[in-house]
Amino acid sequence: MLESETHEWNLTAAFARETRGKVHFDQDDLDGALADFTAAVFLRDKSGASPDELESALIAVAVVESFIGERRALR
Repeated sequence: MLESETHEWNLTAAFARETRGKVHFDQDDLDGALADFTAAVFLRDKSGASPDELESALIAVAVVESFIGERRALR
């Protein structure tokens, strides 16, 4: 993943970030998931992705933010 970001292979890096974000989410690491999904949005946008191509990453960000908000409300 870092190599793809270093070489500015943005779509490959975005895919890697989304995949790692899913792993973080499955492991209940919401902060890690949010960081990776947010990075995926940035990388896709930087590569000139269409709104449809950004949608999955944006939805993932919204879902994780919702989970984080629910946890904070329960504290």
